[in-house]
Amino acid sequence: MQKTTHHFLYFLVVLLCFTKCQLDGKKNIKTYYYPLHELYDGLTYEYRGVDNEQLPPYYWYYRTIDQDESTYLTGMYYDYNFIPQQFIREERVSNGMLMEELFIFQTDSTDKQQQIPVEINAGNTFPFEVQDSLGVFLYNINWFSPIDSATNTIIRNRHYQGKTTFEFKGKKYNAVEFSVRELIENEQEGVLKVELEGREIYAQGLGLVYVSKKAIGSSFEQTYQLYDRYPMKQLEEKFGKSLQ
Repeated sequence: MQKTTHHFLYFLVVLLCFTKCQLDGKKNIKTYYYPLHELYDGLTYEYRGVDNEQLPPYYWYYRTIDQDESTYLTGMYYDYNFIPQQFIREERVSNGMLMEELFIFQTDSTDKQQQIPVEINAGNTFPFEVQDSLGVFLYNINWFSPIDSATNTIIRNRHYQGKTTFEFKGKKYNAVEFSVRELIENEQEGVLKVELEGREIYAQGLGLVYVSKKAIGSSFEQTYQLYDRYPMKQLEEKFGKSLQ
């Protein structure tokens, strides 16, 4: 009798959860972001251009860190010359990932890199819950560069588009897609504005696997996708070979 009661209660909880999800229309897409539980030892993500051999590769080294009862995803972005360009730290909260810290690295006239802090006005990086055709996820940052005395602003809106699939290393993964609108402003002696549109695909258990951008009103267009994942040691070996 007790076992039957437990089964009934379990069924009731599942039914209530299912009914609630149906009513509010929310979908949980948490597992489509970078797998934080797999990144405690660190992992390099290598991205390469799609249908354009002239696009140089770039690399992100991601690592998960637990600190002060919170979980963070740290990332260092390296260009094709293996030079650091950006550092990020995102915090996992109940409903998504938030950008908590961001630095830009720029090379000055003496070939030294300067670390420039970035102000985060809206740090929505990735939502864990979405609704079809509803909700815009705002990302807004700005920074001042002492090297060229320019103020830079990036405003990015992500809009959930639905489920899709993505093939990586011969295996098909479930994935989710976002449409992206982006405004980049560079204010120096005047103001230069560039508007872009594109899309992003996040694969379950992998994270960001595809990103495309196209400038509105110009011919600029680029598309990248995930090419490989490997430990930092392999990235260091690539850097060593490039020096030879």
